[in-house]
Amino acid sequence: MLCVLNPQKNALIAVRHSLLIVPICSMLFPLSGLTTWTFAITSLVPNVICIRGSWARCGEKEARISFQNYLWYLPVMLVLMMVHKQRIEWGRWVGMEDELPSYGAHIPKP
Repeated sequence: MLCVLNPQKNALIAVRHSLLIVPICSMLFPLSGLTTWTFAITSLVPNVICIRGSWARCGEKEARISFQNYLWYLPVMLVLMMVHKQRIEWGRWVGMEDELPSYGAHIPKP
């Protein structure tokens, strides 16, 4: 309903949501332990691109461009989160290193 009644508010809401994503990515994800603090720095590049894309957009063409920005933004952020995930051993995950034997697995039963 908002898009019909007041298109200018759509642009303000898009900018507001784009600005809210920056502290979520830069502070909440590293504080929760999901990612390292380098994720906060590397996620700034896609965040700035999306903020710039949604800044002062009020036409239909600009709204489509902003929507297309967020179509690539979500997969990029998920990949960045996987790259900066804490406590992951990439050698074992990719299969280049052998898995460590778990202690107690080879104890013979009497």
